[in-house]
Amino acid sequence: MPDGLHPSALGHRDLVLPQLREAMDKSLLAAAAAAPSVAAPDPPEGNWGPCVEQCDRPPGWFDLAALLDREAAAAAAAAEGDPAAPRPVVFLGDSIFEAFRGTHVGAACGPCAGTPRVFRDAVAPYGAPAAQGIAGDQTGHLLHRLRQPGLRRLLRAAATAVVHIGTNDLTQMVRGGAVDGDALARRVAAVVSGVQAELGKSGAAPPLVVVVGLLPRSSGNGSPAAWPNDAYTPPILDTNARLREAYAADPAVTVVDCVPAFEAVAERGVIPARFMPDGLHPSALGHRDLVLPQLREAMDKSLLAAAAAAPSVAAPDPPEGNWGPCVEQCDRPPGWFDLAALLDREAAAAAAAAEGDPAAPRPVVFLGDSIFEAFRGTHVGAACGPCAGTPRVFRDAVAPYGAPAAQGIAGDQTGHLLHRLRQPGLRRLLALGHRDLVLAQVRPVLERRAKP
Repeated sequence: MPDGLHPSALGHRDLVLPQLREAMDKSLLAAAAAAPSVAAPDPPEGNWGPCVEQCDRPPGWFDLAALLDREAAAAAAAAEGDPAAPRPVVFLGDSIFEAFRGTHVGAACGPCAGTPRVFRDAVAPYGAPAAQGIAGDQTGHLLHRLRQPGLRRLLRAAATAVVHIGTNDLTQMVRGGAVDGDALARRVAAVVSGVQAELGKSGAAPPLVVVVGLLPRSSGNGSPAAWPNDAYTPPILDTNARLREAYAADPAVTVVDCVPAFEAVAERGVIPARFMPDGLHPSALGHRDLVLPQLREAMDKSLLAAAAAAPSVAAPDPPEGNWGPCVEQCDRPPGWFDLAALLDREAAAAAAAAEGDPAAPRPVVFLGDSIFEAFRGTHVGAACGPCAGTPRVFRDAVAPYGAPAAQGIAGDQTGHLLHRLRQPGLRRLLALGHRDLVLAQVRPVLERRAKP
């Protein structure tokens, strides 16, 4: 709190927002406990295809595949039952993605420690994370999993799927002495086609497939990966290049190549153990710093492109003559009315957007004074140096719960906020929000609203 009044970005991140998240978590858990349970279907039978019978698979594979399909069906049912719920973001792949569950072929995985939390924190702002990876899966295994009813249903309810597959195919090719980058890229493309056959059929949002290219690796013998190396580097670079070329003109598919990020941290031709301890699987730190940021960037670009292509939302004219005596008689800083009118237009536009898309996250509305205006990076509408970093901290903390809407104005007293609550845009936004978060200094506003 550098000025004795306003929390810094660090203060908000460590002292304020965690408690707000905890309060929202408790509310969500209570709502979930009170909701009727979702019946998951029985495990599918006789539909797993020849690869499951003929290809190598680790012990426990079928049990885990059936469990994942039941989980997928349950998650799909939850999304279908609540149009306002975040859309699933489905991660399909092998052990690289099963680590997001903290398991390896369904068993607890010590080297995966911390990875599930890193995954949830990174993906939750974009929707409901769904990790559907199985260690050892090749493209053939995943193609057959894509035929199962639960996963197909989940993909229909989702708008985004992230695919990482092919490194186990490459292992088999290297062992057999017949490495073929073109064939491997075509196998991955077949998986992408299988995903696209179902993805986003609910129409919740434009579908996006993010294809994660093959990660740098060595033989995976437990030692850090030498990079480059003769066995794996050429086919990995070749396959990733073919995938980038294949989807370069397809706006519905984004190829993310993480190889440069790993190369940037390599030390004397070795990827450090802190990022990839066994030469094959990224650690929690590797996922956090080298993989997930690029996936977030890909999803950000897709969201921005979709927003740019969407029809604009007309905001109403600034309200007139309805601000009440306090605005005329109480002290207010220069620019107050202009900012209040801007916030009311923003509130109306956000409400219109939410009304137009029942599947969109519900607004989470923050009402207050300069403490909450810092979430906009401004002070009475002007750029605020001490607020640096606060808007991002705010968005990252609140996005998992809905669409963040910061409606704070520096200097506001309860009287000012009471009168802002009379404006049509903010009233419309509050009618849509399923949680209004207010700190102690604005609770009296709600109490006074409740009085007859």
